[in-house]
Amino acid sequence: MARDVLLGGSSALLAARLADHLLARGAGRVRIVTPPGRPPASAGGAAPDDRPRDPRLLVVDAGPCGDLPEEVRADVVWLLTGDAGAVPGRDARADAALARSVIARLPVLGATGIVHVTADEMCRPLGADARPVDAAVARLHTAVEEEVAAACAEHGLGHRLVRTVSPVDALSPAGTVSAAGPVAPAGAVPPNTRVVPPAAWPGGPVPAGLHRFLAALRSVVDEVTARAPDYFGTRPLRCLLPPESAVRLTPMDEVARVLVELADDPETAGGRFRLAASEAVPADDLLQRIGDVYGVRLLPVHDPAELDPIDRLLHDRLTGFLAEPSPWTGCRETTPGPLVWGPPAQRALLRRMRRAQETAGEAARDRRERLPARLVRTTIDVAGRPLTYHLAVPPAVPGPAGTPARGGPGAEPLVLLNALGQGLAFWHPLIDRLSARRRVLVVDPRGPEDDDPASVPGLDDHVDDLEAVLKNEGVERCHLVGWCTGPKQAVRFAVRRPDVVASMVFLNGSFRVEGGHDDLDTPYERNLDYLCRTLARRPDQAGRLLRLFGGEEPPASRPDEVLALTNGALREEVRAPFLSARTLVPYALQMLAFWGDDVSAEAGQVRVPVLAVGAEHDRVVSTPRLRAAAARFPSGRFVELRGATHQCLYDRAAVLAELIEEFVADPAAMAGSDVIAGLAGEVVQ
Repeated sequence: MARDVLLGGSSALLAARLADHLLARGAGRVRIVTPPGRPPASAGGAAPDDRPRDPRLLVVDAGPCGDLPEEVRADVVWLLTGDAGAVPGRDARADAALARSVIARLPVLGATGIVHVTADEMCRPLGADARPVDAAVARLHTAVEEEVAAACAEHGLGHRLVRTVSPVDALSPAGTVSAAGPVAPAGAVPPNTRVVPPAAWPGGPVPAGLHRFLAALRSVVDEVTARAPDYFGTRPLRCLLPPESAVRLTPMDEVARVLVELADDPETAGGRFRLAASEAVPADDLLQRIGDVYGVRLLPVHDPAELDPIDRLLHDRLTGFLAEPSPWTGCRETTPGPLVWGPPAQRALLRRMRRAQETAGEAARDRRERLPARLVRTTIDVAGRPLTYHLAVPPAVPGPAGTPARGGPGAEPLVLLNALGQGLAFWHPLIDRLSARRRVLVVDPRGPEDDDPASVPGLDDHVDDLEAVLKNEGVERCHLVGWCTGPKQAVRFAVRRPDVVASMVFLNGSFRVEGGHDDLDTPYERNLDYLCRTLARRPDQAGRLLRLFGGEEPPASRPDEVLALTNGALREEVRAPFLSARTLVPYALQMLAFWGDDVSAEAGQVRVPVLAVGAEHDRVVSTPRLRAAAARFPSGRFVELRGATHQCLYDRAAVLAELIEEFVADPAAMAGSDVIAGLAGEVVQ
């Protein structure tokens, strides 16, 4: 009798490979369940293509809390965990939520057993001085393993616990998809099984090991070269590695084949297995070949003191890359066979993986370019003046078997409050990601009607505008996300309408106040203050003062200076208020009005959770002042993005989207615990 199978967890690539193996072996229905908080498109089975799909394959969404759909039944459950994206702690929490949902449903699922698979690299912190994210991820994955074993024992079910080491989704060294021969794709793997299926977008979960390193490398190289295109032409990127370390590369299809054999063998019930290739590739040699393929000189080092700020950014993103075998009592070491990755095979593998990254990057750029056309533009009348805002909604893309995404448009919307004088281009990457699951409203602050200071809208006017937008959209409760000047508006609105606001996120928030005298101004703020005051008295000086902010950034040579540069794609956007006297004078009047409003005394009245996000290299607003402001809120938390700038909503959209989604899913829990510190290496408190 054909058995129904449930495949769930962050490891979408492994789920896709397993689905093809299981369907080829005569399985009944195979459901791939995406973990909570992931768009359905992030699963391999949700990749759109024109090829007929096996009707036995279903892709369903676990929903925002990890709960399984009530109708789901399965004879065998596979929990495939341990992949990680830009925020590894969130992926580990999502895997744990889904696993615990399965455990809670065991009495009604009808399952005869569970196979739990995770990444060995995710099960042990890297050394005694492990970063919070490494320790948090390891605790979650190892705890869930034991919970699965205990639950199966309680219900009299068989279980198998497996840890994999650096699975790679590409051809085996022999040149076939599998040592046993290619498996006919049933639709879980995109059409060309010889190509690594790209993630839904850069920053999405990838397997531990080599995939993890290449994702981190690509993200750092892209971020740095967007500021200084020639930086890596003369400088190495240092990689912190244990002495004499090695990487074991295991073809994903081989992993799937061995896993199916383990699950079918009744003698393996109750066992613990570590699945790793028998041959190890010296890490130093592998780094050299990676550098050749990526055009970056990678220099292995063993002392953290040798890392510069750009090197540390890479290290921050390497949770799940390399670790000694985790201490695991009673496990059996298992190998997929005598597979040897020689240098030519390694280079071919790396080229395929880089092409997959480029494909994902091109798709992300294409989505961003199409985003303005996807935004719904609405203009309403507020107090006799037109006000325009924008709306983005989750794409209406059902699963391949007609299963719609759950919990998207009906969830509490996110309302983004833009900065004074800035366009929407800064927000596009973040809107793209956030609108995958939620309705997103974008509200621009209204500008003055003319050069008369009396026509400049004040903070209360902006709050009136926000209230009108929410009323027009029928929003009864929402989460506010303000950038730069936006957080002040969020605070004033939360005091006026506490019933409407569920939580607030401040991105690089400016809480500067006229006459504050806290000595925390950045040089930018001091110069801007001088410019605005001068123009308020002498608007005819606008042409002369344009040079103060309208010029090019000074050259950067040190790594920290490079990280502080503005992304090249944003340099014209940043200068928008300073391009002409016509735009500069109204902007100066707006800023003076903004500084004239102080909301610090209102912070104590805000009872909703607040997350303030600063940036290490924010040259525009004072990060220490934002930290101090966050402390005034009863449920306020502050975190800082290491190596980031004032435009982090553009440069770090992957990290910020994950932080925001995790925060708004349960604001009270996130604001009242240390969970945030264990989410990502580049997120520090």
